[in-house]
Amino acid sequence: MGVIVVAGVPAAGKSTITRLVTEKSGRTLRVINFGDEMYRLAKRRRLVKGKEDLKNQPTAVQEEIQKAVARRIMEKTNRQDVLIETDCSIKTPAGYLPGLPGWVLEKLNPSMIILLEADPDEILVRRAMHPDKFEVEYVATIDEHQRMNRVLALTYAIFTGATVKIIKNHDGLLDKAIKEMEDSLG
Repeated sequence: MGVIVVAGVPAAGKSTITRLVTEKSGRTLRVINFGDEMYRLAKRRRLVKGKEDLKNQPTAVQEEIQKAVARRIMEKTNRQDVLIETDCSIKTPAGYLPGLPGWVLEKLNPSMIILLEADPDEILVRRAMHPDKFEVEYVATIDEHQRMNRVLALTYAIFTGATVKIIKNHDGLLDKAIKEMEDSLG
């Protein structure tokens, strides 16, 4: 299995589905949230107070943190079976920032990228239920972000040889999404 990236926009269900798949699989799967690791490192370096502060850091700072986190993940996991939850792209004030730029892909070298999606209106409702956790966006901007993720996932695959699997996580069909991810992992 190796390194598998599980990506999607905020509220697509990355953490929920990954957690449930690892609980059900019976296999020892390590799950690492790339954004959480970046936040911990930035906080230790006293660069941020909250997780949202990360995307407002200068691009050079974000790049350095991404490199350090990718290096640490590979050192900690020794390329064993690991699911890495991350944002495929990050919407910043300067535009979309690749969640897995070349320097991260080079370190992680995933064998598969699983892109979790839902209808933009479903994601909008999920975010509205947790206003303290997610910023409010329009359906059109969520749709744009998901389309950007598809382009980036395929671009990442070009550089790594990874496969790209798109799994729909529609409201009321969580078990179907979990089963599809389990089947993808083999």
